[in-house]
Amino acid sequence: MKKICLMGLLLIFSGFAQAGFGAAVGIYSPNTGIEDNDNGLLLGLNYEAKFALFGLKLEGFYLDSSGRYASKLGEEFGEANIDIEAILAADFMFYPLGTTFFLQGGVNYISMNAKELTDLDYDVVKNELGIEGGLGVKIFDKLMVQGKIMYTPDAIESEVADTLDNLDEDILGYMVSVSWQF
Repeated sequence: MKKICLMGLLLIFSGFAQAGFGAAVGIYSPNTGIEDNDNGLLLGLNYEAKFALFGLKLEGFYLDSSGRYASKLGEEFGEANIDIEAILAADFMFYPLGTTFFLQGGVNYISMNAKELTDLDYDVVKNELGIEGGLGVKIFDKLMVQGKIMYTPDAIESEVADTLDNLDEDILGYMVSVSWQF
């Protein structure tokens, strides 16, 4: 009986399985942590696999979000750029209605560049791995619109955050993207 039930479940899930690649555009807005960074335009690719009520999505985005930070001692003591160059994300998706709307949660990796601050005795970037949560809608299994809140704890070393204006250790940002699934 167990084998029959298992085979039945596997047949049901295989009938609803969908997978595919997509191309995406969007915006990323860092609101806390790196407040002087520009809102960045995202360009990227994703891969999504959906099984009935659940799905898994992998995304990679290129973006250009840079900010110029002045020293708290004054501009004559130097300024520095901190850039966010790429975002990689893996999300678990839940479709409460089976189609269209979804909730998502997962992890992300933000690639940061602080090359102007390399003359310091310690690293500028401490952690680039964060968590995220959001929701979205998928129309006709082709057009996907999503919004996420992305949080990266301890992204910047505390010594650097204390030295520069409008810089915090943690990064909180918002991302909205639109993608077309092939």
